[in-house]
Amino acid sequence: MTGLFCRLAPVCCAVLLLSAAAQAQGDPVDRFVDSTAFNGVLLAARNGEVLTERATGHADFERGILTTPATRYQLGSISKWVSSVVVLALVDRGVLALDAPVVTYLPEYAGEAGQRVTLHHLLSHTSGIPNDVIQAFRADPAMASEDLTTDAALVRYASSALAFAPGTRFDYSHSNWIVVKAVVERATGQPFAEVVADVLTRPLGLGDTGTFSGDFAAVPGAAVGYTAVTPEPAVWHQPQPAFLMCAGGIYSTAR
Repeated sequence: MTGLFCRLAPVCCAVLLLSAAAQAQGDPVDRFVDSTAFNGVLLAARNGEVLTERATGHADFERGILTTPATRYQLGSISKWVSSVVVLALVDRGVLALDAPVVTYLPEYAGEAGQRVTLHHLLSHTSGIPNDVIQAFRADPAMASEDLTTDAALVRYASSALAFAPGTRFDYSHSNWIVVKAVVERATGQPFAEVVADVLTRPLGLGDTGTFSGDFAAVPGAAVGYTAVTPEPAVWHQPQPAFLMCAGGIYSTAR
């Protein structure tokens, strides 16, 4: 499977800073690549300094495109972390408040959830909003191709009665992020993709980080995802719904 391997923790760096005796036994990155048939980019950094960066294998087996450090990958659920950074930037600007109830921004989001759930609950997966969107996907994977607006998805997949009192439990619910997207778009008056560009990627010069929906292969420089590469490459087709952009619709490079 093609993937992104980006580690910043000191423990990763410790693996790479080996004694002369250990290095004599071979490069640990080479051993990892050889033992796993890894296709992707490995990068380790500490205190802003890149210690090692390696691109290996193919970004696209069918077209014979090799992986490079500039290959772009879907971030998957790391998108939630990036979306949280965007929300916190808007909090710093006074556009949003972490402890304000959702109904502050979405007056039509009535009921218990609107009155009791806050952005803090949503970002920390403690809202109590059931994971209806994943239940719907498991029942019918084709729903990922539905062209729903954020507001329509909010009604369909994030409006059930609370499963528990907000702040009392942790539950990894993707439906939280539909609400986050709706709040950001309503408060700013902009599509979420434009907000990400305005408050994060353009100011920081992150030219290889951005948002997408639909088929990731349409993103220039994108790595193709596979369920298997032997004996024949089997491409992984899974469109990204625009209404779940906060949860999984962001791409980047290892660097």
